Amino acid sequence: LWQIHEILGFSHDDASLFKAPLSFDISVNEIFLPLVSGGRVVVLRPGGERDPHRLLSVID
Repeated sequence: LWQIHEILGFSHDDASLFKAPLSFDISVNEIFLPLVSGGRVVVLRPGGERDPHRLLSVID
């Protein structure tokens, strides 16, 4: 996690969109990278990743 933090330059001003299933390994990065960096995790409602209007409103 720390190497990814250093490579991406993730900071306390950043947020990560949590959209991967918990059983998928990338979910570890989506959850814990912002937490070790002082950032925040944004969690969508179930199925929210398939709604382009909702995704756009969350990203903006």
